[in-house]
Amino acid sequence: MPLRESIYTIPINDLFSEKCGCPLCRAAAIAEKRISDFILGPAMMEPDIRMETNRLGFCKEHLSFLANHKNRLSLALMLQSRIKEINEEANAKPKALNAKLGHCFICEKLEIAEKKNAESIVRTFSENRDFRELFSEAEGLCFPHYAALLSAADKAGGKAKKEFQKAALTLFKKKSDKIESDIDGFCAMFDYRNNTEGNDFGELKNAVENASSFLSADCKEF
Repeated sequence: MPLRESIYTIPINDLFSEKCGCPLCRAAAIAEKRISDFILGPAMMEPDIRMETNRLGFCKEHLSFLANHKNRLSLALMLQSRIKEINEEANAKPKALNAKLGHCFICEKLEIAEKKNAESIVRTFSENRDFRELFSEAEGLCFPHYAALLSAADKAGGKAKKEFQKAALTLFKKKSDKIESDIDGFCAMFDYRNNTEGNDFGELKNAVENASSFLSADCKEF
């Protein structure tokens, strides 16, 4: 049972039908859950999936994510075979253990999904005028996903490239300007010269979290 493209890609119109946050961040959250459900379900016993999880393992963040899944036995079985393989290599060829570090099965699939979604967005924007309006109505783009869209546009080329780049920049600035203004306001609240001691931070209270999310592609609600 290969990890089919449909498991981790999301129809483009569906991504932009919601107006909250970065559409590609939302896509990543959906894909992350789909991949986790898939590998902790029946696919866990499929040899090709098991070989990949044994080889790549999981990063700290995704190990924690999987540990909170309801199917902990499936995770335990994958970890069991991963640890056995590591122990066998430790005895037979310890220098090869470095190849077991710095990888993550879910991160790798999410990277593939991000590229495919970015390419699909650029292509749909180029081919569908109705989608261009839907694209412009999104709340904004986070920094990493804005960069991913520009990269996809560069690879696609064509006459619609400049138009897409302009639309993507407008969408990025829609959020980045607000993020900058809020973080400026938050910092100013601590400046004694502004006499703001004891003032209510109001909507600025989440400025640090929002800026961090904006810069790290974790902005489902930014």
